Amino acid sequence: MTSDLTGEAAHRVADGWELEWRLSRLPARLLSRAQALAGMEPAEIFAGTRYQRDVILAVRARSGRR
Repeated sequence: MTSDLTGEAAHRVADGWELEWRLSRLPARLLSRAQALAGMEPAEIFAGTRYQRDVILAVRARSGRR
């Protein structure tokens, strides 16, 4: 599985094992499919423009700017 927004990817490296996935940013760890999906989600969230817009709005709110 790959991300459309980032360079993050998870690759299936085994078949029939509980821990059969590797995440591109954690290549030394074997993960379950659920763990690999959970590892991909933050990369997608933080890469999206909505997150970036929310951060900008939060900084502006703290500084009193609009």
